[in-house]
Amino acid sequence: MALEMKQFTIHFPSQSGSSARITKTISFNNDVRKAEAVLKGFEAKFVNAERELETLHVDIDVIRISGNNVEVAGDFLLKDRPGAIDPFKGFIQGVVIAVV
Repeated sequence: MALEMKQFTIHFPSQSGSSARITKTISFNNDVRKAEAVLKGFEAKFVNAERELETLHVDIDVIRISGNNVEVAGDFLLKDRPGAIDPFKGFIQGVVIAVV
């Protein structure tokens, strides 16, 4: 058994109305026995203007391991006030640490 690490980026295009979830598959050279995803960095911004921040939610999780593939899910939300969610965009950078 050995540890391998792979960096990934999930881009969230401009959207409004709800939080976003995007999945991405990270491939390793050998079968993966266990894996964890950790946050490396992120960028979040409102599309139309600068605003005060009420909620910022950034999360990444391993949701499936299959052979040499690890599927991760990124959740993303940027909100400035109660009620409507105005257009926002950004990205999440992460690292998958895998036992192969």
